[in-house]
Amino acid sequence: MKLPAFIIGLLCAASVNAHNYKTAFLGKRLNIIPELGMNFTNFTTGNASTDLGFVGGLGIRIGKKKHIQSGIYFTSIRYAANFDSSQVTPNSVTSSYITIPGMLGFTPVNIGMIQLRFQAGPVLHFNGSGEIMDVSSAKFNPTIWNARAGMGISVWKIEATVSYDIALTNTYSNVNSGKNRCVNVLLGFCF
Repeated sequence: MKLPAFIIGLLCAASVNAHNYKTAFLGKRLNIIPELGMNFTNFTTGNASTDLGFVGGLGIRIGKKKHIQSGIYFTSIRYAANFDSSQVTPNSVTSSYITIPGMLGFTPVNIGMIQLRFQAGPVLHFNGSGEIMDVSSAKFNPTIWNARAGMGISVWKIEATVSYDIALTNTYSNVNSGKNRCVNVLLGFCF
């Protein structure tokens, strides 16, 4: 946990001098956005309950009216789920990932200092670590592909983003065929 937090802090500090650029790529504006927030995760199979996780990282957006959005984030996911139909108490699941989204979007509202954006696209999670209480044989898949749809609002340079993820690939390679579902809520500052 310390190393991802250090890397995210370093990237955020580097972005302070980034400001808004005109880039050679499509002649569009480049925004760098340090973001922090939380996620609420559930599981598609079995008896699952949602728990609170953490998301933090550095977003990059190119363009204004139409944009490409990516970045690098540290994502901690927590929930409780039954992996055996005879269980009474759900297993506590914790896992962490390095997350890289690749989304396309548009900005239908751009009035003065207020912008409303919509974006969607794939998200790749690289598994960093994870454990399931009372299930030592579970193996996390090393990469998980998600589909993400979201919306964001900016007021001046403050940004709030809400997105929904549904995993396209299985979370575990040997426990069952379940997939994560996740709601992400992030707050950031646009440079």
